[in-house]
Formats: sequence, structure tokens, C-alpha cells
Amino acid sequence: MGHIEIQFNIKTPGREDSKDALKLYTKIDYITQKEAAVADEPVHKAQIQGIIDALGGKENINYITNCATRLRVEVKDESQVEGDEKWVNDLDAKGVVRSGKSLQIIYGAHVITLAAQVKDALDME
Repeated sequence: MGHIEIQFNIKTPGREDSKDALKLYTKIDYITQKEAAVADEPVHKAQIQGIIDALGGKENINYITNCATRLRVEVKDESQVEGDEKWVNDLDAKGVVRSGKSLQIIYGAHVITLAAQVKDALDME
């Protein structure tokens, strides 16, 4: 009988396709990415201010906290809070859950950063 040779082409670390290969960045690449992030900063500030305004302003907010995916807010007057369309269409929320003066605004995993930025803008801890 003849000898049969079997070859396996298993993707192990270091044998990935070139599109999956590790990319090394130069200092210029890093600086360019950092400048792009700074250019996007006004968008974040506009969103943060938009959230505060949509909640009826700083004076209408009792407290803000968050869970893993939701911005949890208690307001003084729920009638001053914008409708769900504003939250979804203009402020990138996935949805809003309302229960009287309490709101849960669904943002996803990045809500932790978002909540911290809103608290900073309101000088709340």
C-alpha cells in the first residue's frame, strides 16, 4: 500500500490571513487618530448638553445614575422631559422606560462613560 500524507492548514496565532494580521501604527498614525478623537469632542459635548436639556435642564434633575445599559434619572417634573422620539432620533438612545418621575434611558454598554460625562457637566457625583 502507498503512503497517504494529510496536511492541515489550521489558523493558529501567527498563521492568520493577512487581513487579520496585527497592524502596527506609527507615531503619525497615533497623532492622526488622537486629533480625530478631539475633533469629535464637540459632538459628545452637544450630546451631553442635549441630554441635560431633554431632561428639563439642571434644575429639573434630582439625581442621575446608571446600570450596565441604562441611564437612570429621577426628575422633579416629568412633564418637562422630552418625548421618546427626541431621545431616539436626536440623542442616540435605544429607548426610554418611564415610571412617574423616574426614567431609564437605554443607551447600551457605553452608558457608563455617558453617565459620568453628564454628572460632570452637572457637577454631580
